[in-house]
This record gives sequence, structure tokens and C-alpha cells, in this order.
Amino acid sequence: DEDEDEDEDDEEPVLKYQRLEGSVPEILKRDSISCFAAHEKFLVVGTAGGNIHLLDINGFESIKLKTHDQPINFISLDASGDYLASCADDGKVVVTNLFSRQMKTVKFNQAMSCVELSPTYTQKPMFVVGGPKGELYLNQKGFFGDNNKIIHSGEGPIATVSWNGNYVAWANAYGVKAINAATRAPIAYVAQPEDAMDPNQSRCNIVWSTPSTMLIAWGDCVQVCNIERIGKKETMKITAAFRTDFVICGVAPFNFDAATKLSMALLAYPTPSASSEKKGG
Repeated sequence: DEDEDEDEDDEEPVLKYQRLEGSVPEILKRDSISCFAAHEKFLVVGTAGGNIHLLDINGFESIKLKTHDQPINFISLDASGDYLASCADDGKVVVTNLFSRQMKTVKFNQAMSCVELSPTYTQKPMFVVGGPKGELYLNQKGFFGDNNKIIHSGEGPIATVSWNGNYVAWANAYGVKAINAATRAPIAYVAQPEDAMDPNQSRCNIVWSTPSTMLIAWGDCVQVCNIERIGKKETMKITAAFRTDFVICGVAPFNFDAATKLSMALLAYPTPSASSEKKGG
């Protein structure tokens, strides 16, 4: 047993991390972080003061934007990293061109919890946004200005939304739904796991690991779902699911490695029961 413990201690960590420095300590003296997004080119933090800070990978600030009067709930970036969208309880969605700094504001008469830009926003400007009232809107440019269309409603607060290629997925009080954004055809409904934690205590996280594979983390449960085409119809199948001893706060694709058998990374903290069991053991 002692030899096994020594071997475990000698193993090199799969991930290395360090505290962000640069401009971050100064930002945190005046404000607090309410949300975060990452692009391969830069990092973005949204704050309780309604500010957005663009940082390099070392934490040094390159751009600061004032986009909201209330804490920012969600940040989205298009695939190119040219456009950024944010939303807040002030009922506004602000889309910013990060080169020209030009801002476009779309006002809704309700608080908004999550927003997601189309991955190809540069070519075809569209975004989806949802909030506590349970209405999911699709915003797109029309001949006479912006057009906001409700594409889903009536199933409780929209907790999160994710857009990948032609697929849009979102979580509400009952589970996760997905549609084909091009055809608006429904693809699947993945029910909230049994005995799942209260969504108010642990928000659902959705991320795409491949163009057709979605990772769902809700409370202490992870589900892997694949979109398949059967004839002319697209459907979704749960290909793997497991529960953990901790509360999951975030999920991200992780390069598969034969040695570690990892294909995803989870950000989590121990549940009270797991912590007490560990102390008792």
C-alpha cells in the first residue's frame, strides 16, 4: 500500500495550472468576476460591475468595455474571436466588434441569463438568448432591422445555451433540448438526470467536443450525447453517462490520451456528503 501511495505521489499531474496575474489582481480590487469565457487567442472576464476585460493568457488587459449596468451573466464569442456578446439582468444583449469597438445593443423586456453567438456571426449575424421567464429568442438581421423570434418557451428558466455548427442546445427546468438551427427541426430532448441537484444550486453546463458530440454536466452527473442521422431525420443518443462524488461547475473537451483515458476535463468541488465520508474514513 505504501509503495502504491509513493507511485501516486510520483505521477506527473495531467494538468498544470497557475493563478492569473497581470492585470487581474488590480481588477479584483475594484470588482468581482461574474462569468468567464476563453478563446484560443485570449481570455474574457465579465464582472459584477457590468464590465468586460479582455486578457492575454498571462492575465494582462488589452481591452476594457462597459456593456451593462448590472452583473454580467454570460459571455459568448464567435469562432473567429472577432465578436463578443454579453447579457445581464438589465435585459440587454450587447454585441461588440472587438476590432472597431462598435457596440450593438438589443433590448428585451426581461432579464437574460445566457446568450450564444452563431459560430459564423461574421458572415451571418445571429444569436440566441434566454432567461428566467423561459423564453428562448433567435435574433437575426432582417430587411427592416433586427428580428427577435421566440423558438422555445413554457418549460421553466433557460439556464444555459450552446451553439455548434447547425446545432443549438439549451437547458431548462426539465432537461436539455437541441434543434437544427438551419431547419429549426427538433433533434432531441435529454431529460434531467434522476435525483439531480436543484438547478439553482448547480447550473447545467453544455459543451461540444466534436461537431456532433455534446457533453452535458448537471450537478454530479455527466452525459455524453451523439447526434446521428437516420434517413432524413436527425436524432440524439446518450452514449455514456456517469455520476461523480462532486458538484460539477464546468466541463471542457480534453484531448484523448491512451495513457490517461481522458477525453474531458471537469471543474468541480466535493459534495458535503463526500467530504464528510472522506473525513470519517
